[in-house]
Amino acid sequence: MSSGSGVTYFQAGTLTIESKRPLNVDMDGENYRQTPSSIKVLAHHLSVLTPN
Repeated sequence: MSSGSGVTYFQAGTLTIESKRPLNVDMDGENYRQTPSSIKVLAHHLSVLTPN
């Protein structure tokens, strides 16, 4: 975990978000679901194009 400029950065394969009361979980501008929510990174499921 690292922090700077008000942003906290985590690196993990699985993330569980919990809260005292149900809160909306936003994924890319869409309401994904409510807490508690678990998110898992799927290996080789994202292609990224970069300039040479």
